[in-house]
Amino acid sequence: MCAQTAQGADPLVSVIVAVYNTERFLEECLESVLAQSMPDFELICVNDGSTDESAVILARFAAVDARVRVIERPNGGLSAARNTGLDAACGRYVLFLDSDDFIDPTLLERTVEASEAADAQLCVFDYRLHFEDTGRSALHRDQELFARLAVDAPFSLETQPALAGFVGAWDRLYRRDFIEAQGLRFEEGRLYEDVPFWAAALAAAERITLVHEQLLSYRRNVAGSITQGEAASARHKADFLYMQGLAQRRFAAANVADEAWRCYAGYFLDYALMHARQAAGTPVLPWLFLATVRMAAPETLKRLEGRAWAADAARACPPEVGAIEACHPGLAGAAQGRLNAQGAIYALLVRRGNLGVARSFLATLNALRGLARRMLDAVRGRG
Repeated sequence: MCAQTAQGADPLVSVIVAVYNTERFLEECLESVLAQSMPDFELICVNDGSTDESAVILARFAAVDARVRVIERPNGGLSAARNTGLDAACGRYVLFLDSDDFIDPTLLERTVEASEAADAQLCVFDYRLHFEDTGRSALHRDQELFARLAVDAPFSLETQPALAGFVGAWDRLYRRDFIEAQGLRFEEGRLYEDVPFWAAALAAAERITLVHEQLLSYRRNVAGSITQGEAASARHKADFLYMQGLAQRRFAAANVADEAWRCYAGYFLDYALMHARQAAGTPVLPWLFLATVRMAAPETLKRLEGRAWAADAARACPPEVGAIEACHPGLAGAAQGRLNAQGAIYALLVRRGNLGVARSFLATLNALRGLARRMLDAVRGRG
């Protein structure tokens, strides 16, 4: 049942918060929504089988504010919880908010105002990184690029292909009828659930607008979070590649322009390097590298036939990753001019299929990063 306004109408915005064991941050998240300058919303909290005090906190908030709706479900993961929230949503617009993040008091007002003015299906806003371990905040996006996107008229991926490098599902406000018309759902049972949802929405949207303000605080360096466990988990690498494959298929089905592919390629190779760096020195690296070659530079595979490491990596590769086919054969080359020096070197190694040099390169990067951390700790008096 929808949380109706005082006038008995459906709310303007449905804010969907998937909750799983975030008792440390949940109150701050919910309070930031209830403090919005625009009060016309419902707050749908999907408790995904939490085993901490999250359910108690949710019940307390629901008892004092009729706009808060709590849905209890067995644990099924973030995607399943978001889909449950979508099924229950009644608002004209939808916002997905992670339960360890928090938002500016004007987020709903600013994004709804911009969406209404442009009759937009999608409104992208800026955000800041909030580092939990230090309490400090920092900008995340390329502000110059973001400013160039802030055009007066609504746009699409075709007219502003740089948006293909701005990946996320929670940094934008959606028209709910657009989500329903496109049949958009989150892929369940895997990590990196934002990626194919983002790609499908971005490729389909004909009217996108943008708010160039940091309206959300994205919490980083949280002990025990998904991203904190990436380095040690082969599953994270497999899900990263699998979801990127789905995103690429969404782009290919929509026949997006080459410039959009180039912008996406920079993002893909940058994150492929991050995952490779995390996997350096582990048995995961060979199949991760081979799969990246297959997705970004498939013409190189011929060069690798007969190489023992490639054969071993193909056998070790998770079946769903091994089945991924390149949707755009020149991603590694397309990304080359859009990467920093480290990324450009890695893209070149992918194009050449040179795992041996890649190992040394990744080991060097990790050693330099470790040295930089130790020096910084010493300067701060922690070394």
